[in-house]
Amino acid sequence: MRKYKDRKGVEHSVEITLLHRRQIRERLEIDLVQCAHEREALEHMLNEVSTDDLCQWEMLAIIEGTTAEAPMDAADGETAVAANEALIEAIIDFFPERSPLKAPLREYIRKAI
Repeated sequence: MRKYKDRKGVEHSVEITLLHRRQIRERLEIDLVQCAHEREALEHMLNEVSTDDLCQWEMLAIIEGTTAEAPMDAADGETAVAANEALIEAIIDFFPERSPLKAPLREYIRKAI
């Protein structure tokens, strides 16, 4: 589980479950498993999460069970960076340690960001 603090000092936990994966796929049209298998999908997701603030906050809102406005209201630039790092790490953590996809995915993501 990854964490970040907002500008109000509230700590947020970021952990992606299978339900979150489904909700992210349905609401944002980003399939995390597809991202692990297809480099183009992974690059698209990383671009969306890293350059589109709304996508990042929407994804975090799904994980936190709230609206995107709630975490955005407590965020500043520093929070956005910390939240993005926590989200990327949570995406890596979503895959089991024994998955043959995890190590290459981790390496590719770390190089890309």
